[in-house]
Formats: sequence, structure tokens, C-alpha cells
Amino acid sequence: VDELEQAVRDLPTQPFGIGVSGKVRISLSGVQGKLAIVVEDDRFGLPEGLAASTHILKPSPRTAEGLERYPGIVTAEAMCMRVCHHLGLEVPDVNILELPTGPALLVKRYDRRHNSDGSVSRVHQEDLAQALGITSVQKYQEEGRDTPSLAGLVGVLEDVGAADLTTLGTVADRVTTFGLLTNCDAHAKNWSLLLLGAQVRLAPVYDVVPSAMWANIDTALALRVGDCGLLEDFTVTNVRQEWQRWGLGVRALNPRLERLRAEVGDAVQAAGDDVVRMGGRADKVEQIADLVTQRTKSFF
Repeated sequence: VDELEQAVRDLPTQPFGIGVSGKVRISLSGVQGKLAIVVEDDRFGLPEGLAASTHILKPSPRTAEGLERYPGIVTAEAMCMRVCHHLGLEVPDVNILELPTGPALLVKRYDRRHNSDGSVSRVHQEDLAQALGITSVQKYQEEGRDTPSLAGLVGVLEDVGAADLTTLGTVADRVTTFGLLTNCDAHAKNWSLLLLGAQVRLAPVYDVVPSAMWANIDTALALRVGDCGLLEDFTVTNVRQEWQRWGLGVRALNPRLERLRAEVGDAVQAAGDDVVRMGGRADKVEQIADLVTQRTKSFF
């Protein structure tokens, strides 16, 4: 625990725990603020050498003064992940840890295989930016430039033979759910594919936060949906536009949209109960529930 606490404290200057163990070797994408760790029963540690990590630890980012940069973000991400779960989307297990340095989100890695002999092996994945051959700085869609898009994601799925109606329906479910959660950051690094031998499929949902919870967060959509590029203008009509651009008829989509509208309230309630049991902040759970309620009214 002392080693883990030190690694968290060192994140701003020595990401991924390098300052604690010079043997750490990971391929975790993203920016400072994440630790790849190994969890065995109630023990936590850093992977050494070629050992595979089992979880990602995401402490709440801090300012130079030690304050939470985005107050409540750990509770918020846990809440969003559990809402996605209760709406039938595939998500990794999450939990909240209260460390001496503050709250942190513990996320079980979905790109791992736990073998019968107790060992852990890696499962290959590629995010949309990698699949499209673009750099991480190009992960947001921009008008007039050759940048990622939802149509590009569908094209990748078609290329690997995974663009069946069920998978495309799942993409539409995610896009709709992200809109209800006010998640604006579903960029090309936050959509991934799992490569399981000859089989390729969408990776579970990850990195979902309610952007509207903080006043200083940009509300431009990371990837446009239909004709829409801003959260405040995003409605169910744009999901239908995007769906039709994939060459599909809305008759197959409408029941999915109706199900999400009918179930989102119960999903938010269940997710809130989950997160409070984890130790999340009840006031932030209530704030997110209010956000989703208001967003649902304007979205549909």
C-alpha cells in the first residue's frame, strides 16, 4: 500500500509508477494520471518486467494546490460506467478506492485473459485511431480535415467482418447513452476493438464521464453524430441521421431508442445505489442523476 500511495503521489512527474519500480513496463495509452497495477485478492502492486497488469487505477487529478481538478470525477466515472451496465452495455468492473491521496477509480482490465494456472495473459486490442492509422493528436473529428468519425468506425468494422446489425446496434446504443450521460469525449482513442484470434469485436465501454458536470469542459462532441457537433444540440434525430448514413433503415433502430428512453431512469437509480455502496459521493450521484434527467427530456 505504501508503494502504491507513493506511485500515486509521483504521477505528475513520474507516470505509471516508474519512480517506485524502474522495472515497470506497460503499454497503457493515455496521459498522466493512470497506473497499471496488479490486484490479487486484497493485495495491490505494480507489475514488473513483462508481467501483465490486471487493473487500471485512476486517481482524481489534482491541482498544484492539491485540490481536485474536476471535483467528484471518480464518483462521476463510476456512475457513468454503472449506468451503461444497467442499460445493457458491456463494461469492465469498477470500484472506488479511498487512498491517503484521495479517491481513485479501480477498473478491471478487459484486455486480459486469466488462465487456469493462475497466470494472466494479454489480449490484443486496437483503438480506432490505431485502426485508422492516425496519431493520437488527431483523435477528435474536425470539419474539413481527414479525421476520425463514426462512419470511419463502421468502415473498420466492415473491413474486419464485424459490421453485423447487432454490433452496429450496439454502436448506436453507446452513442445514444453517451448523449444522455453528457459524455462529449468519446474520441477515437476511446473506441477499441478486441482481436481474439480470427475474431474481432468491439471492446467494452471505457472512459465515460459526464462532461456537463464541470463548467470548464468543452461540450463539442469528440465525434459528430449525424449533423450535430455540440452536446447542447444533440438529439435522437441525429442518431437516426447517423444510422441512415451507415445505409440502414430506422425501423431497426427505433425499438432500441425506445428501450433506452424507457429504461434510463431505472438505470440511473440502480447505478446511483451501486456507486454509493462503493463509497462514492452521494451529492455527486444526485447531481449526475439530475443532469441525465434533464438531458433525457431534451434528447428525446
